[in-house]
Amino acid sequence: MMVAYQVLTIADVANGLLMYVAQAFLLAGSIFGLDYYIKKIKDDFQS
Repeated sequence: MMVAYQVLTIADVANGLLMYVAQAFLLAGSIFGLDYYIKKIKDDFQS
């Protein structure tokens, strides 16, 4: 939302804002990836 606001008002995106968005996506991806990995290992041990 912050990126869209900045594009509409200034017609440019700051590098700091892009880094913030990239880090947010990396954090979300790593959390979901770790959750999937733990679930997969637990399923392997149960079978």
